[in-house]
Amino acid sequence: MTFPPTPRCRGIVAFSLALLAWTPPLPAAEPATDTLAFANGGVNTVPGDRQIATRDKVRFEGNGREGGLLCVGSSYAWHGPAPDKLGWHGDWGMAASAREKDCAHVLWDAVRKVRPEAPLCIVQSAFWERHYTGDVELLERQYAAAKGFRPDWICIITTVANAPRSLVDAEPVDAHYAKMVDWFRETNPAAKIVLSVGSSGPVAGKAIRAFAAARGYPVVDFNSFLDQPGMRATGLFAHAGVANHPSDKGMAEMGRRYAAALGLPGGGLTLPNGLVLPADWPPRIDPRDRNPMRAPYLEAANIPKAIPIDLGRQLFVDDYLVESTSGVTRAFHKPVKYAGNPVMWPQTKAELAASAPGCAMSGGGVWWDPTRRRFRMWYMSGFAGRISYAESPDGLRWERP
Repeated sequence: MTFPPTPRCRGIVAFSLALLAWTPPLPAAEPATDTLAFANGGVNTVPGDRQIATRDKVRFEGNGREGGLLCVGSSYAWHGPAPDKLGWHGDWGMAASAREKDCAHVLWDAVRKVRPEAPLCIVQSAFWERHYTGDVELLERQYAAAKGFRPDWICIITTVANAPRSLVDAEPVDAHYAKMVDWFRETNPAAKIVLSVGSSGPVAGKAIRAFAAARGYPVVDFNSFLDQPGMRATGLFAHAGVANHPSDKGMAEMGRRYAAALGLPGGGLTLPNGLVLPADWPPRIDPRDRNPMRAPYLEAANIPKAIPIDLGRQLFVDDYLVESTSGVTRAFHKPVKYAGNPVMWPQTKAELAASAPGCAMSGGGVWWDPTRRRFRMWYMSGFAGRISYAESPDGLRWERP
């Protein structure tokens, strides 16, 4: 026998269901004036809280959960629709015209050139950026779904740009950033990884660079290219914060540089010996910087599994190409200056001109042409800046065609 529920019973049931559905509210968002400024002088006016409408901050694409790409980032990687507040209608990397145009998907395309079946996992990290002192407990509560993904490539897009200035000033990001990276690496510590700097303040950027240097991780610096013409979505969106995000061109360049740092196709130039140059090559060096210049080809993430040595002569000045040695001693010898110097001297009319005589290795260079089996030189003839050409079979005897 059953009885109809009384009003009191119905109230208890309703309250119980509401209690089961309730979850603790997110911490209140800090005011916009407390956000960091972009390194390019723009203000980060895209709120760091509620960048996606749901509590599910992990997205999977493709099939499977093994051997794919993991991207961890905030609005550059994934921002949900916000048509009323921001005039943004997409559900992908902000300011990209389509999902496949954002930096995470451009990089995923590069991964799939190597492994077509590779899946993608995107983690929306804005909440962590604003509350990074929560460390592992916060990561496990907000991003537990990512633990079911085992990546072979990890791209940390976040630069902690959404952290309130008061938080960065009060609690340095250094140790918390390291804990975050290590937490995402736990499922595959051998995964190749690349970090990012450039869209946050100098304090966070310095901490990320120091961490990368200590671990030997490559870093993509947004400041080196995003302020070039057409790289930001300026004029494409009414909201200044949205327009300060990378355009399709900027997103493509980000993806290309990430691919280069991870040794993937679509990044920098791949040399015949398998080494992949960074996308930003040759490097731009600050003459005021007294730190050792970075050598990307020496970083573990950029060294191919096998380097062919049958492409020409090898200079064994170090153990870069040597796996092991036994009974061998490396000896360095002082070079002997060629007794026939100089090998080039003023001879032509332009080089002997009374007003500006001379010839110099300036504005050109010398290259070996394997097809012609000759050295080819472009040099300055006369100090008026004229570029001339010469060639040689041995680098000692030069002919001016």
